[in-house]
Amino acid sequence: MFLDDVKESASLEMVNLVFEMKMRGEPIISLAPGDPSFDTPREIIEVAHRSMLEGGTHYVSSYGTLDVREAVVRKVARKNKIEAAFENAIFVTTKTSVFAAFASVASRGYEALVPDPGYFYSEPIILTGGKPVRYKLSKSFNLDLDEIKRRTTKKTKAILINTPSNPTGTVFGRSELKELYEFCAARGIYIISDEAYEDLVYTKEHVSIGSLEKRPEYVLSIFTLSKSYSMTGWRSGYVVGPEERVQKINKLLEHTVTCYPPRMPSTKARSS
Repeated sequence: MFLDDVKESASLEMVNLVFEMKMRGEPIISLAPGDPSFDTPREIIEVAHRSMLEGGTHYVSSYGTLDVREAVVRKVARKNKIEAAFENAIFVTTKTSVFAAFASVASRGYEALVPDPGYFYSEPIILTGGKPVRYKLSKSFNLDLDEIKRRTTKKTKAILINTPSNPTGTVFGRSELKELYEFCAARGIYIISDEAYEDLVYTKEHVSIGSLEKRPEYVLSIFTLSKSYSMTGWRSGYVVGPEERVQKINKLLEHTVTCYPPRMPSTKARSS
């Protein structure tokens, strides 16, 4: 069974330990989770509260509400320079989306490359029946394209990149992303791009590798509201990718969480 092959999350084990220590009244400064030091802005809370009072507490599409998906398309066009359509967007919390993205490209006995050092990406691959293959980053924690090429086999279905990186903080440059994209596109390999920290950039420009495509074809771009707006407990994020892969992600959600909270006023409330 796949769950027998994975360990508990090391990061969440540390988070749980911190919670236990705080409950005992022990003074501790936690550096365990990637959780901003400020609370969710009051404006966001007020909109969500008003939405619930207006009836936005019921089932919605597993893809997310129409309003949110349209807002996602506008945002990635404006900020990330990703040209996408409504059909390329789905509302799904980031950690689930990593698992879902691998599931959407999975085949029996497939392999997927994950960065080393990097976040805990191996477990979602194992849970989708695949084999994680770790590729070393360069000494400066940038992409090492020669290393990636060495690790790539006929079984490789996806390569995950994380920029800005957790835990190194490295921001990959446009030229190395372009080289990676061209390598993957020529071989039909999907790129899963975790961009959770896109707004925590101070000295370099963050480039979304999805911006190198005329339309989503090989790149599944993963974003979250957790870091940018301190909404870690809201579990809110979205994926922009090829329509066929987005449909597969939706299928996974339909059979697991059904849908995420609407976050927006209901159609009935908006039209009244």
